[in-house]
Amino acid sequence: MYVSQIPIAESPIPNPIEPLVDRILAAKRADPSADVSAWEREIDALVYQLYGLTAEEIAVVEGQV
Repeated sequence: MYVSQIPIAESPIPNPIEPLVDRILAAKRADPSADVSAWEREIDALVYQLYGLTAEEIAVVEGQV
């Protein structure tokens, strides 16, 4: 109830993930078997950067450890 009263400022910085998601959704609508793995990797990289993950942490997230 009180959380809804907290003002959320909109960022003046464009979200680089949103256009990638839009491309993935459009590609999958046009062809459900479309290979969107390159865009998914871009999103992964942006999220890793957003959270400041190290190469070691990324390896754990990707199941390489």
